[in-house]
Amino acid sequence: TLRPDAVDYVESTHPVTSVPTTADETTDPNTGGQQEGTLYFSSDGNGGLVISAYEGDELQQIEVPAQVQGLTVTGIGADVFANHTEIEDVILPETIRTIGAGAFAGSGILALTIPASVAEIGDGAFSECEQLSSVVIDDGLTVLPENAFAHCDQLSTVTLPNSLTSIDDYAFTGCSSMPSIDIPDSVSVIGESAFSFCEALYEIDLSDNIRSIGASTFIYTAFYDTPDNWQDGV
Repeated sequence: TLRPDAVDYVESTHPVTSVPTTADETTDPNTGGQQEGTLYFSSDGNGGLVISAYEGDELQQIEVPAQVQGLTVTGIGADVFANHTEIEDVILPETIRTIGAGAFAGSGILALTIPASVAEIGDGAFSECEQLSSVVIDDGLTVLPENAFAHCDQLSTVTLPNSLTSIDDYAFTGCSSMPSIDIPDSVSVIGESAFSFCEALYEIDLSDNIRSIGASTFIYTAFYDTPDNWQDGV
């Protein structure tokens, strides 16, 4: 676990802050030693910090600090935790406003809660997380970007926020274990192939406020493949 209150902070000259992070000694029962990782921070341009890189391959849980050296951590940069399959748990503080493109793509996270503070998520931020089974997005986010959770094979439970207005192209494509989705009344636009190849998807709760549904949005889903769900062949 990242323990920002128990580590030394070293500011570089670039200006990037390096945070050596140390887990509890009991975390790794095989070695009895400590697990370590390093977070690197850069300025967000508004007096806060963004995680710009992560170095390490042992930590199973990442607890993102809310502050570093008195500065608020407001974002996670592009691809920072991508392909770190050892990371199973991520705790995001209420200070995080942005999550960059591909930030956790291909990681090993099992469940995810995105706090209400998050206003922007980059394309493919959580794509190809093959072990991810549950996602809760608290009210705050308005746009779910392209490929946000694409090809998360084990994703079965998704709670979307009432603040959401748009689900962009391919947002959930290939989430083959998702049996149902409740789309909030706030959503007016669903992009192309947003739920395509969600083979288990049969129950879809759409609001009356939907103005636009893209091409092939529900193609190759259990709903799409059931003739009784279509009126007059449409």
